Amino acid sequence: MKGSELRLALDAASEAALEAGALLRDRLDTRLEIREKGHLDLVTDVDLEAQKIIFERLRARFPGFGFLGEESNFGVQCTPDVPCWVVDPLDGTTNYAYHIPNFVVSIGLFEGDEPLVGAVYDPIRDHLFTAARGLGLFLNHRPYEPLPAHPFDRAVIGIELARDRKLRHRIVKFADGLTQRVATVRLLGCTALGIAYSAFGWLDGYISFSLHPWDGAAGAVMVLEAGRRAVSLEGSTWKLNDGTFLSAPEEIAGKVLALLKDNRPEN
Repeated sequence: MKGSELRLALDAASEAALEAGALLRDRLDTRLEIREKGHLDLVTDVDLEAQKIIFERLRARFPGFGFLGEESNFGVQCTPDVPCWVVDPLDGTTNYAYHIPNFVVSIGLFEGDEPLVGAVYDPIRDHLFTAARGLGLFLNHRPYEPLPAHPFDRAVIGIELARDRKLRHRIVKFADGLTQRVATVRLLGCTALGIAYSAFGWLDGYISFSLHPWDGAAGAVMVLEAGRRAVSLEGSTWKLNDGTFLSAPEEIAGKVLALLKDNRPEN
């Protein structure tokens, strides 16, 4: 996609994220319909409403693009040779259901394995994190220069637990070892927000041991535009179906990967 097309896509993703985010904010204090779609995996009626808004807005402006959503694809498929929207209408659903104010709308655009556009909107703090390939980072539509990373021994690293209890136990053990080498770790309960924070320098790194494509789709382009590494926990360039994610500057990423090699949680 050309620069002008990327700008149009970025505008569309931003507008859809803001509209869906307004819904999340407005519905937070209302009665929610909550169900489990899997083990410790919640979905609310608001997830579904927000995704419908996003789909309709993006489909109207880019009818030829594919669509991959956490809750529904609305009968639209993704193919490698056509740009595809990858959407989580409410990342941090457990936080949302428990009224913990760490949740976002996440919209990414990919062409094959190349991340093109990302928009992550935190409706409680009114933070709209966006990026497009070659265009840089933006916070609330204004260009943003990422904060410099701290040295590894003073770094603050975001990390997420997994739903699988066995893997969760091993992640906790890994996190305990990590805390002996860095300043501290943070668990946000919202992967897309954590990746955005790591791209903008609000965290020095972010690690996920278990994620779906829509968890990292929006943040991947932000990390690359920030000049940081977006890799799997094997150290290879991150792709949508990798299932793990590490975002960090080169030096921190290398140290985390080395530590993982010695003590990596496995399923």
